[in-house]
Amino acid sequence: MSSMTPEVSTVTHKRRKISFGANLSDNALKNWFVYPTIVFLIVFNVFPLVYSLGYSFTDYRASVSTEAEFIGLQNYRELLGDEGVWHSFKLTAYYTLISVGGQLLLGFGAALLLNREFPLKGW
Repeated sequence: MSSMTPEVSTVTHKRRKISFGANLSDNALKNWFVYPTIVFLIVFNVFPLVYSLGYSFTDYRASVSTEAEFIGLQNYRELLGDEGVWHSFKLTAYYTLISVGGQLLLGFGAALLLNREFPLKGW
């Protein structure tokens, strides 16, 4: 009897490297991802915020096609002189204190309960 050994063929495949950013350093490649995000945030968050802050110092009305006139802090004086606004501030503060305080108590309570030994802990 002759010993028959199966022939094993080895095939080598060349792997192609993806060349995207092959000439860029890690920092340069990182910037290609960060810069569009910064531009997006400026265009859709910072610009409207600054623009609306500028409008808050005028008597601008979107429903009327007249030119906006600068009135300074008059809008803020009217806003802070309104009792309804102060009532809303008080309700918001009350809701925030109750909500955050309740979540804090529930979270710490759950953490203390889960820190004890009980069956199947760590399973």
